[in-house]
Amino acid sequence: MMSHSHGKPISGCSAIVVGAGAIGTSIAEALLDRGASVMLLDRDEARLSACSSSISNEGLTVNRIDVGDADAVEGLSVASCDILVFAFGVQSEVNGMAETEDHWRQALETNVAGPARLARKIVPVMAAGGGGSITFVSSIHAHLPSRWASYSASKAAQEAQMREWAVDLAQHAIRVNAVAPGWVSAEERKSRLALLHQRTIPPEYIANAVCFLADETQSAFTTGSVLTIDAGASLYSGRVPFDPPDTAR
Repeated sequence: MMSHSHGKPISGCSAIVVGAGAIGTSIAEALLDRGASVMLLDRDEARLSACSSSISNEGLTVNRIDVGDADAVEGLSVASCDILVFAFGVQSEVNGMAETEDHWRQALETNVAGPARLARKIVPVMAAGGGGSITFVSSIHAHLPSRWASYSASKAAQEAQMREWAVDLAQHAIRVNAVAPGWVSAEERKSRLALLHQRTIPPEYIANAVCFLADETQSAFTTGSVLTIDAGASLYSGRVPFDPPDTAR
């Protein structure tokens, strides 16, 4: 049987991770552990400082930037980028008609226009370097109600962006995918929304999925895909909490 090797592993790649929360920090750490250099971007100085303190790796650099600020993004200096990960998002946690113009503006400007603005800056660099991978950390609420309409709408828009970019950027050998998590928490919590384990998902599981999509030796033929990691929460939509599987045996 003939064996074929496609693409390059993460080791030696340069990565940009946007978002220094629990998921973004775990992704940065996982990429560093696999031999990549990582630039971590966030608008919150405290989160960046906490990340720098928790990760001891000279391959990590941090940069305070608000992707909602067009001038700040334009002024960002990027010499090379093989892996780009969008691991950020704002959510209003306000239900239905209580959401204001500001809630909608912030969700769409940050979660939808922000990735597009940054991609316009980085894609030419990535293409000039021979291609790479872009991954959105979306949400199961791109398809299921979260009761926060602006957040769900913005995550649905992110997955639409992902599919459009997967088509547009294939000519540059750039793959574009998404990971859709359920309830992720760095501290374990009980969750009746999870069919598996009945608890929240540790962020490192999302990080491992992102690394799979970034590693061309594993996913060179994967683009335009959404990898759902939700402990089964989306299998029965909203019915599960009220009609859980029978565990009495």
